[in-house]
Amino acid sequence: MWSKMFLCPKCKKEMPCPCGYKPEYEGNILQLTDLPDMKIDTGDDDYIGYEHIGRCYSGYNGTEKITAKEKAIAVRLNSELNGGMLLDLGCGDGLYAIPLLAEGASLICGDISNAMMRLLYERARFLGLDTQKLTLCRLNAYDIPLSDESVDAVIAN
Repeated sequence: MWSKMFLCPKCKKEMPCPCGYKPEYEGNILQLTDLPDMKIDTGDDDYIGYEHIGRCYSGYNGTEKITAKEKAIAVRLNSELNGGMLLDLGCGDGLYAIPLLAEGASLICGDISNAMMRLLYERARFLGLDTQKLTLCRLNAYDIPLSDESVDAVIAN
C-alpha cells in the first residue's frame, strides 16, 4: 500500500526505487530517516530528546479517552477530508491522529520520535481503534519523503 506514496530517502524516487533501498520497520513504524531524534548544539548542555522522555512528556498513562472537544475537531477535519489521506506531521503521541482515526480517517503519521509514535499506537490499541488506516513513519520534517499528490491534507503540530 505505502510503496507508491513514499519517496526513497536515498535517491528520492518512488519506491520501489532504482537504488534498491528498502526501508525497515521498528515495530510497526516505517523508518524513513536515519537522522538522530534531535540535534541541538547547546554547548555544555545535552539535549535529551523525546526518545528518552516521551512517556513523561506525553502524559499518556494508558487510560485516556477521547474528549468531546477532540471529537468535535476530528469530526470537522474528517468531513473536510472526504475520505482522503491526511498527513499528521509531527504527530507525537497522537493529539489529532487518535480522534481522527476514531472518526475513520486514513492517516500517515510522521514524527522524528519512535517513542512518541509507539505511544500513539498504544493509545489507538487501548481505544480499540482500527489501525489498518494508520501508517506510522519516522521521518524528517525538513525532507518529507512523500510522492507528489500522495496526501489530500496536512496538519502539523
